[in-house]
Amino acid sequence: PVPRAVLTTASPLLLPGSVDSNSPLLWDLFEGQQRLFVMTSHSGIPSVSSGTAVDRLAATTQVTLLPHPGHGVWMEAVVADDQGTWYGYYHNEWPASACGRDDRFVPRIGAAKSTDFGKSWQDLGIVLQAAQGSTACASNNRYVIGGVGDLSVMLDADKQYLYIFYSQYQKQKEAPGVAVARMVWADRDRPSGRVAIWRSEIWEPN
Repeated sequence: PVPRAVLTTASPLLLPGSVDSNSPLLWDLFEGQQRLFVMTSHSGIPSVSSGTAVDRLAATTQVTLLPHPGHGVWMEAVVADDQGTWYGYYHNEWPASACGRDDRFVPRIGAAKSTDFGKSWQDLGIVLQAAQGSTACASNNRYVIGGVGDLSVMLDADKQYLYIFYSQYQKQKEAPGVAVARMVWADRDRPSGRVAIWRSEIWEPN
């Protein structure tokens, strides 16, 4: 017989700081000991914290990202390479000024890297953004009315491709939903213009 899954109640685990996005966690070797790091973001400001376990995380420290891409940044995914460099993938929102609606936003996806456990980041540029004219200016969404964002990433087992899973908010009826893109992992230090989107059953350059 197939064993049945059993669900049990558990106490919630609260991450340090305020959160309104994905909060990537990763283990890394720090001063000879394994530590757990977490990136939390709120209101477009990312922070980092670390500790010996998920329920033993210290207070957050606001990180720096230079050159800053402008407006709000949410660091939503982090992958470390074999040399210990962290590669972060962020959601970056700009006001929908083209629609005359500065109270709504159009996100895009960028990349950055860190060599000091997430305290400071070097911006590597935008890797995914929606086409001009695809913003849903008449949308009644309270937050975003176009663009792409709200992402997660996964490095394949062979470390050949980084896959990016993201939401898209364009006005075309077939566009809203979750999409997938990929990038050759060897291109992680120069990712702009090197991401392909899965579309019509082929990988198309973005």
